[in-house]
Amino acid sequence: MKIQSSSSGRAWTLGGCLLAFAAGAYFENLGFFEFTKNNPDEIWFLFLEHLQLVGISSGISISIGVPVGILLTRGFMRRYREWVLNMFGICQTVPSLAVIAIAMTYLGIGKKTAIFALVIYGLLPIIRNSVAGLSGVDPIILDAGKGMGMSPVQLLFKIEIPNALYII
Repeated sequence: MKIQSSSSGRAWTLGGCLLAFAAGAYFENLGFFEFTKNNPDEIWFLFLEHLQLVGISSGISISIGVPVGILLTRGFMRRYREWVLNMFGICQTVPSLAVIAIAMTYLGIGKKTAIFALVIYGLLPIIRNSVAGLSGVDPIILDAGKGMGMSPVQLLFKIEIPNALYII
């Protein structure tokens, strides 16, 4: 069976190839390829520094966000869930340049400021997904765990977190 391709698909492919060629010509004109050829050590260093910033900020965001999400699904904190999520949502709406400018006043220019800004922007999705995942665990499964005599901590670590992990 022969698969027929549409003419619009070919046009998009041709347009994409032309765009890639134009981008390559533009970057060559700027001297990008010459720079990368002459400075591979600097590019490798900056790449590793970028991975370090992302790794540290992600670790901090996860270590703060998941416990806050767990806390917001427990007992008396449930009534404050929307308020806390709204506060983190407000932090998310502040432009990144403003967060960096405010952080630079206290932390100076450097890695600490970048990590702080990345942590602020990483918290809301982690907290929101933690709350959604833990709230979405089937009550029948929780009831079965309670029927087996599990404590609230055992329910959290043996039933709720494993079932919510794909959302978290």
